[in-house]
Amino acid sequence: MEVLIAVIAYTVGISLITTYLVKRNEKAGKDNFMLASHSLPWYVVGVTMGLTVLGAVHVFGLLEMGFIMGAGAIWFSLAVAFSIVLTGFFTGPWVRKLKFATMPEFFAAVFGEKVRLLAVCGTVGVVWGYLTLETQGLGILFSLFTGWEIKPAIILGAVLGILYVYLAGMKQIGWLNLVNTVVIYSGLIVGIVFFTVKLPGGSWEQVNNFYLQKSQAWMLNILSTPEILYGFALSMLVATAFANAVSQTLLQSAISSDSEASIRKSTWLAVPVNGLFGVFTVAMGIAATTVPEYAKLGPKMAGPTMIVNYLPSWLVAWLLAGFLAAVLSTFAMHSMSTATLFVKDIYVNRYKPNATEEEQTRLCRILILLLAASATAVGTFLPTIVAAVSWLNSFLAPLFFILVAGLFWKRSEAAGAITILVAWTVNVLWSFTSLPKLLNMPQDINGYITVSITLVLGLILFAAMDGKPGLFKERKEKLASASGAE
Repeated sequence: MEVLIAVIAYTVGISLITTYLVKRNEKAGKDNFMLASHSLPWYVVGVTMGLTVLGAVHVFGLLEMGFIMGAGAIWFSLAVAFSIVLTGFFTGPWVRKLKFATMPEFFAAVFGEKVRLLAVCGTVGVVWGYLTLETQGLGILFSLFTGWEIKPAIILGAVLGILYVYLAGMKQIGWLNLVNTVVIYSGLIVGIVFFTVKLPGGSWEQVNNFYLQKSQAWMLNILSTPEILYGFALSMLVATAFANAVSQTLLQSAISSDSEASIRKSTWLAVPVNGLFGVFTVAMGIAATTVPEYAKLGPKMAGPTMIVNYLPSWLVAWLLAGFLAAVLSTFAMHSMSTATLFVKDIYVNRYKPNATEEEQTRLCRILILLLAASATAVGTFLPTIVAAVSWLNSFLAPLFFILVAGLFWKRSEAAGAITILVAWTVNVLWSFTSLPKLLNMPQDINGYITVSITLVLGLILFAAMDGKPGLFKERKEKLASASGAE
């Protein structure tokens, strides 16, 4: 109970302090709550991009998958790090330079309103799906603190998650992330030292010997087995890297930056902030399998329980406060970005174009509460975290390639819409019918499937159907024409 009190006191205290400082220095400006008046400096954008995609998946998903598939689970971290690079050097600067508030608004400028609506629907569904996983992560954390059943613990976690974002919005999230990054990594470094000392034999040698004696050396190898490498790892890399690069969740911090240059600079900070975390959690998951008293708890609770029991209470509080900060940050960004899509792309775009900033902020806060409540209800069903992420990302990955085609090749609204709908339909059929079995192919390669369909079908349709030149291609041609006329 002391650990619970300490962690809640830290979370509430730092949230209120940050909110006070943000409010005291706040300047009136457009999109202040949702987009921080486009004022976040590069280092705040960097840690926010890093922590936005560093939540329950990296904490509990990788503890779980490290238990099941060993070092091969780190491919998820590599995929997310690559998605940050794509966002920081490509899609982020594009959307910021063109002054769009959302990614669907970007799709509208390239293709039109039909593709914008598809992008809204797909992104909202995927991001809300992520939100259900983050509530699960919060529940696991508070179950560890309290000994409660996981379902009531999820509710407690969701309440704190709302506090993280509800008061001051995007600027609050950004500055909280700056503080929490220090807490997270200092706790991890100290924690892994203590954890290593407590392992049987006081080192990782016992863990290595366990797998070697069981002829499971692949658990210690990032290349793993061919089934895991080609079935899970590379499929996850394809789906996650390209999905995050067009997701409003990751791009919202980029859109909130003070310039395109800040986005590019922030990437050098965001990648290590995000990528290094998975190394620790995968290693702890691998270790949990080797100790019988924890292995019998199963993949979802073995790693977390081992951490709590192996470390002194003060370090447990520190480390779990860092884990909580990571999950809360992602929970907050998923809540904020989904609400932003509803406000900007549905309410303002379709129903009330002249809505004031106060109206938009009020609606955004209401939506954050509703989205968090609905995600909390679904999160209690406890789907496997990383497997769910792979399926969700397979819906967004096609949007990246459609956007690239519309920017650099051809803008065909019909070709874009048809390609997206076909890819999504096949993704659903692949997961919920016997189609993989009929084709004698693995079930969990959704990323390959949707991207392959997008590339092949998209190439055919964009080549065959009428459309305008790509947005960037057209602008380049106009500039060249104007230069020649002079």
